[in-house]
Amino acid sequence: MLVVLLKELQAGGGRLCMASVQELVALVLRIAAVDQVLDVYDTVEAAERTIPPAAAGQRPSAEVAAATSAPALLRRDRP
Repeated sequence: MLVVLLKELQAGGGRLCMASVQELVALVLRIAAVDQVLDVYDTVEAAERTIPPAAAGQRPSAEVAAATSAPALLRRDRP
């Protein structure tokens, strides 16, 4: 599912990243080398800081899901 979403976003000039993942999830992402094809951040705030200034003011193409105890999935379009 992540790979399909990643390809769809990249085709439209967007990106996919994960933030605030639990340690076990981060380990699985590293073992599966998923962290080599999408960015994984410690916090949602860290992921948001990587959004280019032009895109930061635009409305996200999907909701930013953030929770302290669950992984957060960010989906934003690039300009």
